[in-house]
Amino acid sequence: MMLKLLAAFVIVIAGLQVAMAAEWIKPIWHGSATSKKIALTFDDGPKPEQSGPILDTLDALDVKATFFIVGKECQLYPDFLNRMVRSGHELANHTYTHTRLDSLEADAIGVEIVSTNQLIEALTGKKMRYFRPPGGRFNRIVLEKAQEAGLETVLWDVNPGDYTQKKAPVDLTEDQSITNRSSKLIYEAVLRNIRGGSIVLFHNGGIQTVKAVWDVIVELQRQGYQMVTLSELLSDMPTVTRAR
Repeated sequence: MMLKLLAAFVIVIAGLQVAMAAEWIKPIWHGSATSKKIALTFDDGPKPEQSGPILDTLDALDVKATFFIVGKECQLYPDFLNRMVRSGHELANHTYTHTRLDSLEADAIGVEIVSTNQLIEALTGKKMRYFRPPGGRFNRIVLEKAQEAGLETVLWDVNPGDYTQKKAPVDLTEDQSITNRSSKLIYEAVLRNIRGGSIVLFHNGGIQTVKAVWDVIVELQRQGYQMVTLSELLSDMPTVTRAR
């Protein structure tokens, strides 16, 4: 009798665990695969030396993108934040300090997200809709805290690794000792993995990212794709796809 009761208890617990997992808020990885729209997203800005050339490129090619903003950076460079808004780009939340959230307590996660929402709105008048955790690292608490702040968590399905760094020859100067992945490799990685509805991860990085972004946009436009903000990309979906 005891064995039957114990077995029943185990089954109930297992069922509860499955139900709880099913109720997890899930991040958005991409838009509709039937769409010819793509969202270019840029993390970690604003950074004057990097964000300026990226904005110049987007303006020159008349493309709108979504920028995931770090709170402490926008506090330092509010002019770049407002330039993004004036150019028709979308702003989104990338925490205040760009720290790894999945190792923090719930209250600290909430502060990282909410303080950034409040700061960006105070500087631009824009309310945030989307959130991306630094490094794409999240757990259930991170997703819940983003939802509590009125945000949907958005990741990506195309990651060309423009943040990838490698050591250069030791005889170079300190400023040259770390180099970004080449623009050719970044470009090839995007074109190899792109599809309708893709969300592409870029960073407010160096010249290699800027070169690659120009070439990526020109080629994707040639293929008939339209680069849009996340809001426009996801508006095409009656029910947002939340799985890979």
